[in-house]
Amino acid sequence: MSPEQTILWPWVAAGVIAVALVWCVVAVVVARRGRPADDVVRVAHTEHLTRLPEVRRALRWHRIAHGLGALVVLAAVVATSLLAGRPVEREVVAERLATRDIVLCLDVSGSMLPYDAAVLSVYAELTEHFAGERIALVVFDSTARTVFPLTDDYTLVGDQLAAGAEAVGIDLDRLGDKTLDEMSDGELAQVQELLAFTAGTTSLADSSLIGDGLATCALQFDEQGSERSRSILLATDNFVGEDPVYALGEAAELVASRDITLYGLYGGPTDRVGGTEESEYRSVVSEHGGLYFTLDDPGAVDALVADVLAQQAVELDADAESVLHDVPGRWYAALLLGTVLLIAAAWRVRP
Repeated sequence: MSPEQTILWPWVAAGVIAVALVWCVVAVVVARRGRPADDVVRVAHTEHLTRLPEVRRALRWHRIAHGLGALVVLAAVVATSLLAGRPVEREVVAERLATRDIVLCLDVSGSMLPYDAAVLSVYAELTEHFAGERIALVVFDSTARTVFPLTDDYTLVGDQLAAGAEAVGIDLDRLGDKTLDEMSDGELAQVQELLAFTAGTTSLADSSLIGDGLATCALQFDEQGSERSRSILLATDNFVGEDPVYALGEAAELVASRDITLYGLYGGPTDRVGGTEESEYRSVVSEHGGLYFTLDDPGAVDALVADVLAQQAVELDADAESVLHDVPGRWYAALLLGTVLLIAAAWRVRP
């Protein structure tokens, strides 16, 4: 519903105008009664003065200044009355709280780092299409870390995804074999951002434990007793390290057993599409009824959004709330302008 501008206390505005009118009437009456009968002094042989151009011009400006002064006073009274009545913008807000939960599950192993910035950009674009859904981000390598849990704070989500994209956007090839002492301040800051973003994901000797990372993402969903639609968007190249607790297929079974929809986003080198790892990844996602995309697929975001929103979800109507915003700006400006014009008019008619 579009905002509606109104006066919150119209009786106060009316009272100010009434007081101003009474004051004007009293001032006119007192002025007329207090004027002495011989207040006018007549001077003979001065009729020709009123025909002089300079006198006529002065009289004309005198009348204009008085008229302008009266209009300005009237406008100032109206502006003052409206300010006293508190001008507000009233907006009725009725939020709809969607019961969809989405966990963004990102592989940050060494083979995925060159592609993670692009993946996080896809995640950011994806979240721009949602309103009310709760979103979480989990990153993993040998172990997993929750960057942020399920939340509908989209400002936090956007900030964290942007910070993550900047952190993983470091050009490791450019750094080469430089030690920390050999790096510039800018390079050192980039490395620190990357280490902070991936902290807690490399605590074991092995790396790229894809199935374990997916299983951890499946455990992020709370409110198991409520009717909610749950989805995981997994981004990985499926280059698996040794000795995972869960193979990718086993983790996908865990996901399915918890009534979670699995979506797959392949983020590895394009020349490996169709290879063993990518084919297995595609097959696991497809077997469990999810959609699968490669990172360079231009229709990935739209298809993911459409499928997530098509899932059965209960929308809770929050109580409608009337929100008031004070909007005195224009009337303050009118009062200030009126004051300036009144001073100018008074200066013009000064003796």
